[in-house]
Amino acid sequence: PLLTSTHKSIFHGLMLAGAKPVYMVPEIHGESGIPLGISPKVLQEGLIRFPDVKAVWITSPNYYGIGMDLGEMAKMTGERGILLIVDEAHGAHFGQVPGLPPSALQCGADLVVQSTHKMLSSMTMSSMLHGKGKRINCEKIGFYLSILQSSSPSYPLMASLDLARRHLYKKGRNQLSQGIQLLQHKKEILQSRLENCMIFTLPGSAEFVQDSFKWVISTTNGQLTGYELLDYLESHGCVAEMADTRQVVCALSPGIQEDELNHLMKVLLKLDQELSSMDNKKQQEWVPMPQQWVQPVLSLREALDSRSKQVPIRECAGGICGEMIIPYPPGVPFMVPGEIIMEEHIERLLFMKERGIVFQGVGDDSLSTIRIVLDSTE
Repeated sequence: PLLTSTHKSIFHGLMLAGAKPVYMVPEIHGESGIPLGISPKVLQEGLIRFPDVKAVWITSPNYYGIGMDLGEMAKMTGERGILLIVDEAHGAHFGQVPGLPPSALQCGADLVVQSTHKMLSSMTMSSMLHGKGKRINCEKIGFYLSILQSSSPSYPLMASLDLARRHLYKKGRNQLSQGIQLLQHKKEILQSRLENCMIFTLPGSAEFVQDSFKWVISTTNGQLTGYELLDYLESHGCVAEMADTRQVVCALSPGIQEDELNHLMKVLLKLDQELSSMDNKKQQEWVPMPQQWVQPVLSLREALDSRSKQVPIRECAGGICGEMIIPYPPGVPFMVPGEIIMEEHIERLLFMKERGIVFQGVGDDSLSTIRIVLDSTE
């Protein structure tokens, strides 16, 4: 099983492996449209429905800083003797200090990938793969890594990983603790003063957790889209991580200084005042996909190797998708080869297209058409 809100690189790996995944559409927060993930209960249902699965791949936390209850999931997979693999790209700092969610390894995951350059201090492109437990064959993993990776590794990147580890041990944990306190204090001040903007706070939940270092910001009455918020922040010297149709995501460094955070607060308060004189926009209803398990009719490789043609998007319902359709950012596929295209998919794609979202992986950049797999008679 694999969450549909998974980075495109995972799907590329599945294509190369010839694997046959089943997908789970994540639970969506109703008011914001933020993808949350899946609960242990939903995973349990999937493991019963698909008893032959060999591994579960979870992305936690996601781009919005929302993580899942990995401890319960690790118990389920462990009881069945299958692997729990976690893409923890945005959570290399998890589990390091009180106030942060536990790390995937602490929760019992078997394999964990961390982009150490995202929330810790290594150089861009550097990452770590962690393995734990008897179900992991490190020798075999090393062999396959040698096939995929360069035989001339970057020593500056590897050195930066070691320096990031050392920095975390020497100073990083203190910075994390101080950063959590500072961010919580400033967030409370902003929430008491903002009237036309809001910073997303996850409602109390035992199934999902939130990263203190991710601020998800939106306007309360739809005055600006997430992309417009992104442009506004950048024009005032604040570079955000990403945006979607509703909100902008700020990834705040564990070593953030108070004067830097004060500047962001000043910009948000200025924006809030300007929004008070703007007309409210009617917020078009988000078109969520129902939370469900999706079993493709073709594997990724089979769909890509099949004959296909471009079909007008309004005529695609019922067809088999023949290409990756990836809204960017964040680079998470909305549809992958082998899936049946439903009316809900088309409406959601048009919803995103109308808001200027750029799509990767598609043959038609305008998304007027979608590549559909032909049947044997065509």
